[in-house]
Amino acid sequence: MENIQKIDTPTYIIHGTADDLIPFEHGQRLFELSNAETKEFFPIKGGNHNDLSDFEATYFGAMDSILK
Repeated sequence: MENIQKIDTPTYIIHGTADDLIPFEHGQRLFELSNAETKEFFPIKGGNHNDLSDFEATYFGAMDSILK
């Protein structure tokens, strides 16, 4: 996790709250540790590890926000 502190480019994390592979708390912690001037965290309520695009409004809303 210490490597995230070395990244200074814009950082965006999209993480499902029900991820059974990488705990949601790990995504939150990476976000907290990031020193990027521009950073944003997008939780997807109920999302698992490989189904985030199934939550279309939330997932694609996050992608729109990132890519604008």
